[in-house]
Amino acid sequence: MRQGQPTTTTVRTSMRSHSRPKGVTKRAFQAAPKLALLASTASAVLSVPALAGVYIDTDVTVDGIDGGPYGKALSDPKFVSVAAKAPASLTISRGGTVTAPISNIGTNLRGTATITGAGSRWYGFDIMRVGWAGNGVVTIADHGSMSGKDMVLGVDSLVQGAVNLSGAGSKIELTGKLSLGVEGTGTLNLSAGGAIVAASSVIGEETGSSGTAIVSGAGTTWTSTGGVLAVGDRGAGILTLTDSANVIANDRVEIARESGSTGTLNIGAAASDTAGVAGTLQTGEIVFGSGDGRIVFNHTNTDYTFAPDITGAGSVEVYSGTTILTGESSYTGGTDVFGGKLVVNGSTGAVNVSSAGILAGSGTVGDTVVSGVVAPGNSIGTMSVSGDLEFGTGSVYQVEVNEAGTQAGVNNDLLKVSGVATIDPGADLVVLPERSGDNGSGYASISVYTVMTAEGGITGAFGSVTDNFVFLDSYLNYDATNVYLTLQRNDVDFVDEARTPNQKATAEGLDSLSQDNALYRTILGLYADEAPEIFDALSGEIHASANTVLRDEPRQVERAILSRIDAAFAADAAQAAVPNGEALATGGVSVWFNALGGLGSYRGNGNAHTVDTSGGGALFGGDTRIGQDWLLGLAAGYMNSSVGEKGVSASADTDSYYFGGYGSAQTGRFSFSFGGSYGHHAISTKRSVSFVGLSEQLNADYDARTLQAFAETGWRFGDEAGYLQPFAAASYVNLKTDGFSETGGMAALHAASQTQDLWTTTLGLRASRDIMLGETAARLSGHAGWQHAYGDLNGTSMMAFNGGSDFGISGVPTARDAALLGVGLSFDLSNEASLSLGYDGQLAEGVQDHNFSMRFDLRF
Repeated sequence: MRQGQPTTTTVRTSMRSHSRPKGVTKRAFQAAPKLALLASTASAVLSVPALAGVYIDTDVTVDGIDGGPYGKALSDPKFVSVAAKAPASLTISRGGTVTAPISNIGTNLRGTATITGAGSRWYGFDIMRVGWAGNGVVTIADHGSMSGKDMVLGVDSLVQGAVNLSGAGSKIELTGKLSLGVEGTGTLNLSAGGAIVAASSVIGEETGSSGTAIVSGAGTTWTSTGGVLAVGDRGAGILTLTDSANVIANDRVEIARESGSTGTLNIGAAASDTAGVAGTLQTGEIVFGSGDGRIVFNHTNTDYTFAPDITGAGSVEVYSGTTILTGESSYTGGTDVFGGKLVVNGSTGAVNVSSAGILAGSGTVGDTVVSGVVAPGNSIGTMSVSGDLEFGTGSVYQVEVNEAGTQAGVNNDLLKVSGVATIDPGADLVVLPERSGDNGSGYASISVYTVMTAEGGITGAFGSVTDNFVFLDSYLNYDATNVYLTLQRNDVDFVDEARTPNQKATAEGLDSLSQDNALYRTILGLYADEAPEIFDALSGEIHASANTVLRDEPRQVERAILSRIDAAFAADAAQAAVPNGEALATGGVSVWFNALGGLGSYRGNGNAHTVDTSGGGALFGGDTRIGQDWLLGLAAGYMNSSVGEKGVSASADTDSYYFGGYGSAQTGRFSFSFGGSYGHHAISTKRSVSFVGLSEQLNADYDARTLQAFAETGWRFGDEAGYLQPFAAASYVNLKTDGFSETGGMAALHAASQTQDLWTTTLGLRASRDIMLGETAARLSGHAGWQHAYGDLNGTSMMAFNGGSDFGISGVPTARDAALLGVGLSFDLSNEASLSLGYDGQLAEGVQDHNFSMRFDLRF
């Protein structure tokens, strides 16, 4: 339709009554004379004659920008009715508006209304009928809205009225009542952040009617500000809250209010559907009426709290999820736990727990029959049964205990029954340690807990008592009104549950402790599958692996010194290569500075865990030539290294200070080099020991020293411009660590001073070649070798727990056989100064070490 083009719209007047005191019913429709109206899309509001109303019997749009047959706004003082004589639709979009005191959608035939876009609204009505004598559907989205007094869906019997409202900013605001299903069927789908506010709301109002509301999505709200929210008044009502939506009833919620009605409140999903995320109901009280009412919990939440008090004759059903009831309830229809977990922290009536259900909490329940699991408390606690309790065949009483004492309800779960407790054949009791709150004091060698009391007496006995403790056995005793659980130390030694040598050694250290030792008693509460991992955490393995790394670290000092020796004699070769021109400075005294950095790893061997290493530092030194064949020098430096252990939370940091000397003789093609170093090491270790009953951060600071000696001999082939040199080398390292005592808790370890050695030999080939880098003369060098280590390759540490015997722990091993690879590039900065860059690596099965260096030499 073109802008400004006149249109003809059929409008009828009506003698029909549009309201009645109670509900709404169909009246005889009387046709009215047709009135031709000319309208322009440019007009803002269409005025109609008095006593007339607007009938829409075709598809019409009221658009706030482009207008439509009624322009940008439709207003009538009587009514607006959609689909009186023919199926029709009304679309209100982009800020368009409709207002009339009486509004009907689906007057006689199927009618729809769509309200979409910011500012689009249908407002100002006293009554909005959706599905009067014909089916009606309202869709509100994208910030569209409706507002007025009363709104009814599904007015006449056999008629359906539906509202679909979605999206943040989309809303319905009523000062009166919202009714879903007056005599027909009313359906509400409220989702995705949409909102409804009404003074009161009814789902399933009259006898024979049905109403269904699904409220879903975070940010979605339905609020009854003053009156009751009734789910099933005289008809059938269903309200489902899902996917974090929120329903608020400031007064109360009534379910199945009148005799013959049915009402169901679903939290998450209906009983027959797949469980969904729960929505939230905010109200102070839920009242079951004289009809058939129930509340269904079928959700996926793990800690859903339902706070309202529940009264009346209805029932509660639990199918999935963990539901926590905190209200003081007195409903009489009973509670069925078909699945999931029901936690009663308030009060409720009779409970039936099916085989797939769990009943827990520290509240009060009525007569209770258990085919599933009862687990009192919210961890450890007391559940009171006001009446009788029966454990059926196949049921389980799950009792939590801790090691801090034997007070019922505090240190162990308790069932407190005011009537008779009956235990049928085949009912079992399972003991679990409380997995939080243990104070570290440990289980006593024998502990007796009261786990059930029954004022009316106890009939029968549990068929079995089981637990997952590896070092404690459990059994039951009975008297007329009590059930007692005893935990007693068995004859299983700690070492029996260890798997690796380090675990066995640690377990032997624990077995050597007295039975009243706090650490010993804490270990008693372990499960069988927990013990090996906890033995690893307690072992102090980081101390042994740090020793491995310390024994290997002096190799970096050795390589730095040998590299400097090669550079010193290479200067002589360079002098020989310059027969004419300005000579390089040779002989005399030289000083040097070498910056080092690297990283590496030692793979675990099934006993010790993998460790990663990193570090850096600097060495400096000076040397002098003695004649033409000899070189003697001194060196010193500092290095910092870090060791991190995988699989357990442990690390070590070491500050090392080195002092050494070296020498070399080269006669013709033969060379012989030697040296030694002393290293002082300040070690700081940290490790975390955390398991049920114990959480400690243990620290130690102690010193160590290394003594190293090395020698290398080789034979050169080639000339001053390049050569190959086969070589053979040997090295010895002696490590001595001081004694130490960890601090931080009962799992702290103590060690005396100890020493260990490492021998290695190397066979290899070294090469060097002069090259040009543009205008700069440089020397490219490299080496490859095979290193073999002798003796015990594992770093070790002998330690003990306080009050226990020594036990030996092995760390990661040094590589038995390793490939040594290196490459270097050096060039002269002047006649007296040179700069060298280098890489030195060790590659072996399970061990990698990569080091980088930059050395500056200055000759005088």
